[in-house]
Amino acid sequence: MGTQMNNNKARTDPPVGPRFKAPR
Repeated sequence: MGTQMNNNKARTDPPVGPRFKAPR
């Protein structure tokens, strides 16, 4: 659940910070 939500947010919003790059 947490991984899917992170992926969705990273796709809609620009990757800001290493937190979004990690799940990518």
